[in-house]
Amino acid sequence: MPRKISLLTLLTWLRKLRPMPDWFDAVATQDWLLKLLEIVDELAADTETLLDDKLLVVAHRVIDNEETWGKFHALILDLVQNEPSTVVTDALIIALAKAACAE
Repeated sequence: MPRKISLLTLLTWLRKLRPMPDWFDAVATQDWLLKLLEIVDELAADTETLLDDKLLVVAHRVIDNEETWGKFHALILDLVQNEPSTVVTDALIIALAKAACAE
């Protein structure tokens, strides 16, 4: 049975994630996402499935790696724009996938 999460734990997590980053600031965005991953790591440690653990390994590899981070951040910026270009987004996803596979 999964553990119950206390109100104090939830508040601690929320405080870690405040304030939201300026998505155009690559360092602030990366720091924020790494904090988010710390929280998700805690949650995944309590699950019986290994799929979430495997997904977190990939997420850490993408976010905590200089080569893949730049490509992932470019994708984030493309997605938060008012009108992201499908062609640009597709190219960014392919570049990110190639960089991640090269690791």
